[in-house]
Amino acid sequence: MEDCAKYLNKIKVLNESIWEGRVGRLAVEDWLNNFDYLEQAESLFVLSNFMYFGSRQMRTLMNAMYRDLYRAPIVYSIRKSNGDTMDSELIESKFIEALKHTKFLGIGNPSESGCHLLYFLRQENELPKTCFAHTHELFKRKENGDVPEGEMLLRNENVERYVFIDDFCGSGEQAKIELKGIVADLKKRKPDCIVSYYVLFATTDGLSHISSNVNFDEVEAVVKLDDSFKLFSDESRYFKVGEGQQKENLDRTFCE
Repeated sequence: MEDCAKYLNKIKVLNESIWEGRVGRLAVEDWLNNFDYLEQAESLFVLSNFMYFGSRQMRTLMNAMYRDLYRAPIVYSIRKSNGDTMDSELIESKFIEALKHTKFLGIGNPSESGCHLLYFLRQENELPKTCFAHTHELFKRKENGDVPEGEMLLRNENVERYVFIDDFCGSGEQAKIELKGIVADLKKRKPDCIVSYYVLFATTDGLSHISSNVNFDEVEAVVKLDDSFKLFSDESRYFKVGEGQQKENLDRTFCE
């Protein structure tokens, strides 16, 4: 079919330029065997619009996350609190001090992607290991004294900022479930600490859901995905002007 040939050509170009050679023609043809003949054009259309980010792009994004979401606001605050100073040595010394009082944390257990991203974050920005922690290292139990037995205390009272790192936020529900209790415990024990949620990719709806349901001071994404990234939205970016009929012909149940 003409459409299939068009999509296969686009996939070939994407594979050679962006997809790191991971999806060759034989792999695509083998994958197509999962679908009926009439479904194959739809399958190729969806595949040809697949967004892929390889390790090189992921490292660049982790650099941007640190630079734009973490470092830049702190530097801005330092400058403002010091008469809009341009003294680079003063700014850097105060920033390093702020970094010493920061912990970056992944989401989920160590085998999940949120924790794996911390390795890229540390490497790309040459950060010391002391800036990183697991969530289970945040608290400790005090078994005697004035605190009731079993009461959770902060393990390190010197930490001023907690930054939770995630790769993708869709609905925001999973991040809410994972973090709502942890953030509440941090705020209960140190109300003036700054707790942030930084994610590489997020839908605007997901960010709004997290902001409304978890007591973060900051909720930010490197790449924000609005409704234009939804295949069947009215603002969908996947159809050129005049391709409304092609959109109508797609089987929505099949694509989902």
